[in-house]
Amino acid sequence: MPDFRCRIGTVEGAIAERFVSAANAAAAREQLVADGHEVFDIAQRSGGTILPALQKLASIQIGGKSSDDEDPAGLFGRGRRLAPGDLLLLNQELAALINAGLPLLRCLDILRSRRSGTLVGSVLDRARRRVASGASLSGALRPEVERVGLPELFVTSLEVGEASGDLVTALRRYTAHLESSLVLRRRVRDAMTYPIVLGVVAAIVVVILITFVIPQFASFYSESGTALPLSTRVLLGFSDFTQSYGLLFVGAVILGLLFYRRWAASERGRDAVHAARLKTPFLGALRRRYFGLETARTLSTLLRGGAPLVGAIRVTADGTSNRAYRARLLKTAEQVSHGSDLHHALEQHGLLDPLGLELVQVGESTGALEEMLEHVAATYDEALDRQVSTVVGLVQPAMLVAMGVLVAGILLSLYMPLFQTVQAVG
Repeated sequence: MPDFRCRIGTVEGAIAERFVSAANAAAAREQLVADGHEVFDIAQRSGGTILPALQKLASIQIGGKSSDDEDPAGLFGRGRRLAPGDLLLLNQELAALINAGLPLLRCLDILRSRRSGTLVGSVLDRARRRVASGASLSGALRPEVERVGLPELFVTSLEVGEASGDLVTALRRYTAHLESSLVLRRRVRDAMTYPIVLGVVAAIVVVILITFVIPQFASFYSESGTALPLSTRVLLGFSDFTQSYGLLFVGAVILGLLFYRRWAASERGRDAVHAARLKTPFLGALRRRYFGLETARTLSTLLRGGAPLVGAIRVTADGTSNRAYRARLLKTAEQVSHGSDLHHALEQHGLLDPLGLELVQVGESTGALEEMLEHVAATYDEALDRQVSTVVGLVQPAMLVAMGVLVAGILLSLYMPLFQTVQAVG
């Protein structure tokens, strides 16, 4: 009876190799399945030849899904991207399970058991199959970077943790990084909510006045033959233009926005738009500080995990949303790879301000670069918080005043002929 070398997954979630004597490969597989094992490969040991009997786990269906499972479709059928909040929760739970001493396959089974039918569940299904077939966790998740937008930094952090043998610390370090990033984004979003609401309300009020109120006054003044002031004539003319050509104007604006989106989606357009965002007065400075904060925090996270400096800079560049800033980071990595000091390369490409550059220089000279980068991130975080608070503190009253002046101006222009008529009669 021939012997078969079998690669299996045990009920505890570990991967093992076992030798089974059976009449054929199918019988060997049935014997292993009956014992509760998951069969990955079966190869016959006969005269040095290997006869594969089963495909690898990548082609085996687990839980009724194949390796080519489609992710749940997003809005309008677009491919969905992994939300940062979902990744944060997944990262926290995975770190807790691994820290409890559970095998990796068992951890993935627990995590995906409550996420069936979701995007995270699909990611975990595919990762589980890859891990079961022999891949590392980082290798199992790397294909998801392009497929669902899994951050490159997350996968690199896993690689660093696997190389150092301390995956839990790497997961917790990335959790802290992601929490800080989400707090900053939430703070900026919340700060801008009120000004946006004010702008929308002002726009609605103006549209109502132009569409419904002003035409009534125009009809009244036309019948009365009253001499109208210049501001009233301008307002009535604008209302008449809007009534006659408003739809054409809206159509032209929509068409222009569509052309702009198509151009901005091209390589040349994205480069131009992203470069312009960094150069916009005042807002460009805020964006540069935000990207500097993210760069310092990401580099600190990777360097604390033991990643090489050049590789850490390139991973940081891959995770940067602005193409112009990313190009500068890649040039910085190239310079550092040729022997340049980090602070010199950062200064040459304008990635940090003088204070940040000084801290980086101190970190390089004292061998505490990751601590100094974390200090740069904390300093930038405080400065950005103050700047955003200042902007919001100025924008909110400015928008209130502008909204009041606009509405008051419209109403004054409408009622001014009536006031003049009353004064003339009096």
